[in-house]
Amino acid sequence: MEMEKEYGNVFRLYLGKQLAIIVSGRDAIKEAFLTKAADFAGRPILYSTEVFTNGGSAYSVATEDYNPRWNLLRAITISAYKMYTNDVRKQAEVYNDEFDRLLQRVQAKNGEPYDIKSNILAAAINAFCVMMLGSRYELDDPEFIRLAEIESGIFMMFTEGFLVDVFPCLKFFPFKSIWAVKELSDDRDKILGRIYREHVEANRVQNPQDLTDALIKATKEAEEEDPSNKGMVTDQHFIMLMNEIFIASVVNFTNTLAWGLLYLVHNPSIQDLVHQELDHVVGPDRLPDIGDKQSLPFLEATINETMRLASVIPLSVPRKTTVDTSLLGYHIPKDTTVFTNLWSLHHDPDFWDAPNEFRPQRFLDKDGKFVPPNPEHFFPFGVGIRNCVGESMSRIETYLVLARLLHSFKFETPPGCDMPSLEPAHQGFALGPKPFKLCAIKRHDV
Repeated sequence: MEMEKEYGNVFRLYLGKQLAIIVSGRDAIKEAFLTKAADFAGRPILYSTEVFTNGGSAYSVATEDYNPRWNLLRAITISAYKMYTNDVRKQAEVYNDEFDRLLQRVQAKNGEPYDIKSNILAAAINAFCVMMLGSRYELDDPEFIRLAEIESGIFMMFTEGFLVDVFPCLKFFPFKSIWAVKELSDDRDKILGRIYREHVEANRVQNPQDLTDALIKATKEAEEEDPSNKGMVTDQHFIMLMNEIFIASVVNFTNTLAWGLLYLVHNPSIQDLVHQELDHVVGPDRLPDIGDKQSLPFLEATINETMRLASVIPLSVPRKTTVDTSLLGYHIPKDTTVFTNLWSLHHDPDFWDAPNEFRPQRFLDKDGKFVPPNPEHFFPFGVGIRNCVGESMSRIETYLVLARLLHSFKFETPPGCDMPSLEPAHQGFALGPKPFKLCAIKRHDV
């Protein structure tokens, strides 16, 4: 943002020998990713990504470059999500069981200080397992523990970045981080590969039971509709797709929930207003459900304000130009790496009043009804044709967890302790909160 003030909404820099540009501001972002979407839809091919994707043989929606296979993979994923989320209430029931277990674990702490983020992460992983794999794990199951280690380990390593991606000649040196990614990726392929093959053998295409079944069905339908699609998506692509959905649905969701609780602890008057709304709409004798969502505008505003202020993926995932193009009059060569400064957009003082303050009321009208954010200034799930396809599902999960946690508990800083820091723990392209502990004081029985 400091460089933007000096150089404008489009400026260049070099990562080693690789030309990159930073795109900021509504007009530049709109031109690049909406008006000229195909020109800016590529994905840089990095050495670390090749290791992550089994030698580059299994790129998927997040890692594949802009080409026919990417279009097919994205279409399959969107179709599968639509199948799986067709019955929103049924989907919510699947999540509720796991999230209720989270409430029980929080209540078992009896208001003592503890790291709630780790519990949210465990619940998120198991919610993913139910959604994607059709079953949950016990938290002490060795495979569950390893799966959690794999996904969080890969995410952390990639968000910290790799020197070899800036200076490719270093790939001939035995970097421990690269070998660690290879080991984690091999273990990931073994676990998810076995589960995928079990789904193929179960052959539930006519009656999908989970998202993996839906993905298999969507793939078969795409191949039947256009024979040229047959064989374009291999088993390895499928396993990578499962993995990408895992990372997207678990890590960012966990960080968003953790930020939401931190902001509410720092703003107790806003937490009180959320409690009042929940008590008025839901009452003390039951937990909030998906059917209450439209009747909880202040909670909805709080969730959107958390996404805006935290901006968990501040520079989005880097893209690449697919052709020689232009942006705001500047010539941009083909294969230029492109970073989107979503943080700057979400903190633009020309659009957001007091952008660094936590103000859910900015998303409410004078009657207290929820007003959706201006779509030209708010992209918590990315922008354009490479935005997150799981946005609707992620929003449902975030609502259910936060609504149930705040209905059941009041969150406070441990007695005698300083307020937890709102300075982010910089994780490369992701921003998560620094480690913190909170006290959850029971409001209603779980």
